[in-house]
Amino acid sequence: MGDVVISVDDKIVQDPEALQYRFVTKGVGGTVELGLFRKGKTLRATISLLAPIEDPPRDTRDLTGRHPLAGAQVANLSPAVAQELGMEGDDSKGGVVVLGVERGSNAARLGVRRGDLIVGVNNEEITSVKGLATMLELGGGAWRLAVERGGKVFNLAIQG
Repeated sequence: MGDVVISVDDKIVQDPEALQYRFVTKGVGGTVELGLFRKGKTLRATISLLAPIEDPPRDTRDLTGRHPLAGAQVANLSPAVAQELGMEGDDSKGGVVVLGVERGSNAARLGVRRGDLIVGVNNEEITSVKGLATMLELGGGAWRLAVERGGKVFNLAIQG
């Protein structure tokens, strides 16, 4: 198997970071010509650069009230949100992601942080910001939260 040379707009790229740089500097809405030279043959393709998909809509909310997640800002997870947060892996599963946590808040005291996925409240699966808000409004004396971080789910039991 011979050497493979990849180019973007006739500029050779040596590594994945250089490839990403060439795409990013063109910007959304632009096009690039991708070239591949292998075994004496050149293949070319023109690629349109599109923004990551914003589906589902992010529905960003600052959580307030008397519950363990008060002080967290959350949004529905979409490919666009996942890219903004630098999340690796499967962002197609959807759900609710933490965008930020207010210092000194209930969520901060629990150790919730940016990039965490809220996957369950009181043994109910959370798939949207709207569903999370509804569960938090129901309240309760005790809370059971399921938070995913780095592919691992942490279950927290909090007495209200």
